[in-house]
Amino acid sequence: MPQVKSYPKYKPSNIQWIGDVPEHWRVTRLKYLAKVRSSNLDKKSKDNEIPVRLVNYTDVYYNDRITNDMEFMTATASVEELDSFRLRAGDVIITKDSETPDDIGVPAFVEQSADDMVCGYHLALIRPYSEIVYPRFLHYWAMSDNAKIQFSSVAFGLTRYGLRLGAIGSTTLHLPPLPEQRAIADYLDHQTALMDSLVAKKQRMIELLAERRQSLITHAVTKGLDPQAPTRESRTEPMIRLHHLITVSSGARIPFYPEDEHSAVSIGGEHIQKHQFSLGDKTRFVPLSFYLGQKSGHIQEGDTLVVKDGATIGKSMFVDHMPAEHMMVNEHVFVLRAVAIDPRYLSFLIQSKTTQDTIWSLNVAAAQPGLSKDFVKFIRVPVADLKEQHAIADYLDRQTAIMDALTEKLNRRIELLAERRQSLITHAVTGKIDVRRHNVPATPA
Repeated sequence: MPQVKSYPKYKPSNIQWIGDVPEHWRVTRLKYLAKVRSSNLDKKSKDNEIPVRLVNYTDVYYNDRITNDMEFMTATASVEELDSFRLRAGDVIITKDSETPDDIGVPAFVEQSADDMVCGYHLALIRPYSEIVYPRFLHYWAMSDNAKIQFSSVAFGLTRYGLRLGAIGSTTLHLPPLPEQRAIADYLDHQTALMDSLVAKKQRMIELLAERRQSLITHAVTKGLDPQAPTRESRTEPMIRLHHLITVSSGARIPFYPEDEHSAVSIGGEHIQKHQFSLGDKTRFVPLSFYLGQKSGHIQEGDTLVVKDGATIGKSMFVDHMPAEHMMVNEHVFVLRAVAIDPRYLSFLIQSKTTQDTIWSLNVAAAQPGLSKDFVKFIRVPVADLKEQHAIADYLDRQTAIMDALTEKLNRRIELLAERRQSLITHAVTGKIDVRRHNVPATPA
């Protein structure tokens, strides 16, 4: 966090999670600073209505700022709906309901007005009274831990959580004078832009490492470990279709089950991240009786798991350990089990660009990518002896471990930058730091 000082004098906020605030700041509620309304615009096109571009839940959830050049859904709206939900520069939009309480109250700032850009469904539109509150300050407040705590505390629901407009309007702010709001927003614009630039550079490094990793794997499984050797496909060495060397199975769909001594872990595509298991709070379970009754889809050490449908088709991992005794895949994942091929070599073969390109060329669904069980019939591999397969797998284990460790360090640094960014925003909009004397380039209103 940049070196900044506290305010000279504070007073009690009378709110536990905020503590003291600068003496000259005032306590108010959001409903006195902005007009809050809810949109349910998700209609399909209708005759005699006006074509519009719909800013929807995902546009807000994944973007801090909404600009006119983004790609949006299209729909139609009546004249009255267009007047009510047309977006203006300075509007703040927040997610209003979701499956988890953490996903509500996520804000985005509208940077540009457009006659045909409207607020879509599952969102609340907050339009600041600009003579009282500076719009970008309000946006940063909505991003702060202060706002998140309040939104979470008033969310309602059991399987789906939501915010009522009255609860949104009743959230508490501690407001500095208008010129100070602008100074805080300018300061945060400058500092967050610097952090975002660092994150972008680290993300690019991660992308380059991923490209290098796949290139290394592809070279090894197509040429072997001799850098001067010709590509195996160009040799006279015979090739064999992969399905002759492995077995392929998948799981079945079943409602999730609570964890107990009579349950097994169910693995879907979301549980495969960075070529390893990603469980934690996302762990799912099925009855042990169901697991024992299934003839396919069981997981054991040495298997390779491959996502068979959806946006992450072809994503894979090698099972080098079992986090639980009983594990199986669901209907969205294949289990590839080596029979006459080195298991680790098989896993690297699936990760190679050659195989991934084949997988994407074979997906059988038009709208939703998907693989049939026969996809392995179209993947050919050289009939190399097991000794060479072991040597290649050993080499790739060492090299990819180095790259994976570097990637993990970069991801951790990105996480730390995100934590610092969030902390800086919260400290600034709650008056824990005084940024008024920090000269930063002003952002146009």
